[in-house]
Amino acid sequence: MIGPGETLVEYPHVKAPVALLTALMATTTAQAAEVEFDGFLRTRARLFNSLTMNADLDEGRTLDATWLLEHRFWVRPKIYITDQVGVFFEMRALDGLRWGSDPRPWIDDWQELEFVEPVYNNNLVEPASNDDFLAFNLWRAWGEIHTDVGTFKFGRQPLTWGMGIWQNDGLGWNADYGDTVDRVSWEHVFGPAWVRAAVDVNTAGLIHGDENAWSGNATAAYLSERIEAGLNMQYRRQTGSTGTFNMFTVSGAADVELGIARLEAEVVGQFGGGQLSGNVEDINLTSMGAVLKAGVVGEKYGAFIEGILATGDKDPQDNKFHTFTFDRDYNVGFILFEQPLPQLASTNPTEEDQGIDRQYVVSGDAVSNALLLKPQAYYSIVRGLDVFGSALFGWTAALPDQQRAANRNFYGVEINAGLRYTGIEHFELDARFGTLIPGGYYSNYSLDNTGASTFSKAVIGGQFVGRIHF
Repeated sequence: MIGPGETLVEYPHVKAPVALLTALMATTTAQAAEVEFDGFLRTRARLFNSLTMNADLDEGRTLDATWLLEHRFWVRPKIYITDQVGVFFEMRALDGLRWGSDPRPWIDDWQELEFVEPVYNNNLVEPASNDDFLAFNLWRAWGEIHTDVGTFKFGRQPLTWGMGIWQNDGLGWNADYGDTVDRVSWEHVFGPAWVRAAVDVNTAGLIHGDENAWSGNATAAYLSERIEAGLNMQYRRQTGSTGTFNMFTVSGAADVELGIARLEAEVVGQFGGGQLSGNVEDINLTSMGAVLKAGVVGEKYGAFIEGILATGDKDPQDNKFHTFTFDRDYNVGFILFEQPLPQLASTNPTEEDQGIDRQYVVSGDAVSNALLLKPQAYYSIVRGLDVFGSALFGWTAALPDQQRAANRNFYGVEINAGLRYTGIEHFELDARFGTLIPGGYYSNYSLDNTGASTFSKAVIGGQFVGRIHF
């Protein structure tokens, strides 16, 4: 549930304040402040033999080998104006931008060329798009006021809780998205107990407009050196021209350390009803997601078994909703529930679809409708260098009768092995290779209901992540 250096809940404190830069101080009339920076620079590479899972489709429909490298830069300046007042903000740059993006040709008037091809120059420029995942942008910003009766926060804040299957701030070593909320909150510590109350504005139509949504939150946790456990509850209400929908979410999370034994868990239940956009009325929502991870950690080794449940729906056409979808930043592998499958080559490629046809995808980039079992282990070869391996077995949690009759209840098994290096302070490198051996969920899935088994070829790939963090 909680990685190295992380806690169940985040309570602000000053680790190592540094003085403001001289230039900054020379251009401001504000009183002296203390500033601390958190951040990371990440490069991630991925390669796959093919995400089509079939080499025998019509000519031109099978994707060839796929590879890409991506940037991500994140920084969080934390400005402590006084001991009681602080302002925090987060920025992202080149977020998800692929290496080699936006080569810019230039006009050569002397040779009367319309432009000089990128093959002749090195002129990568900043992204021209306003998309949040491409442009440099201010992601989050909030203020904190510390008083004797608690800490008050207001602004656009990151959301994180437990193992991150429901609320995930997207700052993990392999994360991509991140949950953000506009919130006013109060929190306080009473000995080993920590409590929080918060109100969120979830859509811009709260004051006027058609659709509007808001949430009320209550959280309590027990924190000690060996045990962290808590309960996070939310009531969300959405109203609009189509009607009203009310949803209750309850999440219990725990992280226990007893000697060499480790136990992490999170259980999320969602319950509600009403009217959402569309023609389905009197919706009844009951869904659940859960993760239980148990194992042992020694001086040079660790071994764990992880069980994962995300409920599914036997009848997607009725008004009873049972499918639970994990946060997209909770990754169980780098192929299954991380890469949408299967993907075909587009018959009419465009810049937007990047030559990929996703209309036949049957599993996306988030755990949903799944029962997973993941044994995993690592061993330290030398200090700072670990070898690791895992096997991920996946079944559907529920299926319509037609798909069950077609024996489509098994996703398959993903096997990973790799090396992780952390021998240099503030730097980490993770290199892994793996394969997804498809089960009947894919191999018994056919295009255009032809009845032919079409998606049974194994996906083979690798992932490399290098990250400097501070």
